[in-house]
Amino acid sequence: MSTVLDQVRDEVPVPEPADYGFDDDRLNRVLALMTPEERKVCLAHTGPGCTWADAAVIAGLPPEFGETVRRKRIRVVKEVSRRATARR
Repeated sequence: MSTVLDQVRDEVPVPEPADYGFDDDRLNRVLALMTPEERKVCLAHTGPGCTWADAAVIAGLPPEFGETVRRKRIRVVKEVSRRATARR
């Protein structure tokens, strides 16, 4: 059974993957759905032991923004995976 949210979500176009330097288009699609500030935090969150708060500070943003990006990244990854599965 399809909900209204599913129908609306399916109508939103899937962004073409931008070239962020990753061979995996899933990463490029996730980053394409983020704001420039969110992308900075995601890209800063690479080193071992780097927390999301640390990544936000590295990106020049308040530490609490890192948790916001962490939660959004989880949602966006699920959505990108759902859309990829739906296209198959």
